[in-house]
Amino acid sequence: MSTSAYFDFKTALMAAHSGFFVRRRAWSDRWLQYYNGLWWNRVGTSAPTVVRTSDFGRDEFLATDWTNLPAGCISNAETPTGTTCPDAFSGRAVDPVDTSGMGAPAGGGGSGGNAASGIIARAARASILWPSLAIVLEDLTPSECYSGGEGLRTAIVGAALTLSVTADTANGKPAHGTYFVTVRRGNLVLFVGHIVPGESVDCGTFEISGMPGTTVFTLNARACMPRSNGGDIISSANLAMKPWCS
Repeated sequence: MSTSAYFDFKTALMAAHSGFFVRRRAWSDRWLQYYNGLWWNRVGTSAPTVVRTSDFGRDEFLATDWTNLPAGCISNAETPTGTTCPDAFSGRAVDPVDTSGMGAPAGGGGSGGNAASGIIARAARASILWPSLAIVLEDLTPSECYSGGEGLRTAIVGAALTLSVTADTANGKPAHGTYFVTVRRGNLVLFVGHIVPGESVDCGTFEISGMPGTTVFTLNARACMPRSNGGDIISSANLAMKPWCS
């Protein structure tokens, strides 16, 4: 097992599948994250992008300077330099279920589940009043009902997100900041963006096929503050498709 602050790519794979962000030694503000079956490239506070072939080469596969520690947590002696620094990944794999919440902190802690939405979320530090996330759906299909016989129809669904305010989201408090948000239907990502406490975000409209009067759409939302111990804030909403015209 790896006990150093740095390890090879095989160990980096185990760390990423265990929910950690990983980077190479020279990447001071760039991380790779494995989430939802894809590798994501995270640079600073920019929105994550899916890793492309041009982002990753032979040198990365052969490198032995991978780590899950931020640059400020590694001294010349390769030891943590602050009380808030995570531990170096030990090389022990965990449950292979994807527990890497989008935007979860590098070196984060355990995980928790949400049976209602089917999302596995990373637990937050309980001593902080983190905000809650609400998702509202609306059927914007330009008719009161569907005509034209039986069969699938396409609904136009609008979605909006709201992040609440708590005592700890005030300026200078630990939950204050910009949160990364995603909206999904199953494994399909419909919206990616940013939100701050007290703000509402219009996610736009989506075309979703279903059976009028029968299909119920379920959209799941997730928010988290990058590089914090806030964990994953999750929410889901259901919307029944308009019926057939009588």
